[in-house]
This record gives sequence, C-alpha cells and structure tokens, in this order.
Amino acid sequence: MREWWLDNVSMQLSHPGYDGVLIDACAKAILLFGPRVNATGRSVEELLSYNHHLNDLLRENIKRNGGKGIVVANALRSVYTDCLKSYVDVYFHGSYLEGIEQRTSDLYDIHLARMIDTAIQIQKEDPQKIMIVNLAPHYPPPPLQENTKNAVGDVHQFDDYTSMYDGPLAEQQKEMREVFEYKLTLGLIMASDYSYFGYAGTHAVHDDKSLWALDYPEFNRRLGRPQGPARKTGTYSYKREFKYASAVLDVSLRRGNITWR
Repeated sequence: MREWWLDNVSMQLSHPGYDGVLIDACAKAILLFGPRVNATGRSVEELLSYNHHLNDLLRENIKRNGGKGIVVANALRSVYTDCLKSYVDVYFHGSYLEGIEQRTSDLYDIHLARMIDTAIQIQKEDPQKIMIVNLAPHYPPPPLQENTKNAVGDVHQFDDYTSMYDGPLAEQQKEMREVFEYKLTLGLIMASDYSYFGYAGTHAVHDDKSLWALDYPEFNRRLGRPQGPARKTGTYSYKREFKYASAVLDVSLRRGNITWR
C-alpha cells in the first residue's frame, strides 16, 4: 500500500497541470481520531507504534518526491504543544491550516496563541515554508475574564472551517465585513514569505445561499515586505511591521488593527 501511495504522489507531481500535492487529514492520521480509534483503540503505545510506519512513509515520500514538486500537508494543529511543527519541518514544504480558532472562549486564547507562536518560530527558522491560512468567517467567541483564562473544556480539533450558508447573504456579508480586519491582522501576523490567506463563507458550493470569498479594498492596499518576524508583546498580543503598514493583534480582546502608511 505504501508503494502504491508513493507512486501515486509521484504520478500527480509528474502531471503537467500540477505543481504540488496536498496531503489532507495528516493530523488525523497521527492523533487518536476517527478511524485511528477503531484501528488502535485508545492505547497510546499502539498508536505510537503505528505512527512509526506513517513516519517511514512520509520520510520516503519527501526523499523520493520532494524534488518533483511542492508537498503540503494539512498538518499544523494547536492541540499539540509544537502544533506538529516537527512534522512540517521534516516531511513537508509547508502546511494548510484550518480550525485554528477554537469555538469556545475557554480555549480560544490558549490555542490560537500557541499556533501564532509556532508561525513566528517558522518565520525565524524557515520563512520559505508555505503557509495556507484558511480562517472561518465568523465572529470569534466572546473574550473571557482574566480569572477564567486557565479554564478547560473540550478541544475542537478538526475541520472548524464551516459554512455560513444557514443565514441570508446580507447577514453573512455583514458579519464577514465586521470581523475582517481582525482576521486579516491575524493572517499578517502569521504569514511567512510564501503564505496564502483564505477567508470565505464556504469552501464548497452548496446552493445559492453559499457565500464565496469577497473582495475588500484592503486587498489592494500597499503592504510591502515584512520588516522581520512578528513580535510577541504580551501573553496574547503581537505586533508586526511591514514596509507600508503596521499590524497589531490582541487575541484576548479579539482586536486586530492595521495602520496603513
């Protein structure tokens, strides 16, 4: 099966219409999730044993196919202390990111800050890593009071990029516009040299109520190159300078501000 998988990736990268592949559900193959629970139960020892085979496959893939095109994975996840950066460092040219904003207030700050800190580390160590940041077009959960910052709750690990097609388009557009500067600031703080920013009401066509990506005036503003990696200015706050703009983010207050020069 592994030989078939490697040959299939090689075939895709040899296709004249493709310049890369996305290895989806990579984090799900590493964690105790869905099919992995059925295969391994909840034994951590057995899970790690199976992961040795996965690691062998990914290592052989980047060795055999990594020079043929771009190999990106749906890998970075905040439920790990290193957000699976160790996998991206070794096995992939970059990562697709989804579900980086937790749905509940008790975990939002902690997990998002962990992901941002990982992105800044990538900016410093290997800024040519590809980062495809797909942000859900929803209001973030309300901020917590300071004395509840260490609250615990269920972690929503996967697939938080959900559609907004359950409401009128005018309401969707209003919500997306109102939260747009915060989301764009988040994307700029996390961006590396080769980054892409996704912000839409759906990632698939459902019906005439689906809202695709909108065009905002900010996309046409001059940004310029970053003047270095983002700086952490507090437990949940960040700042980054670009040639023509400054981005300031406070995750705990759900505030993002871009000052254009």
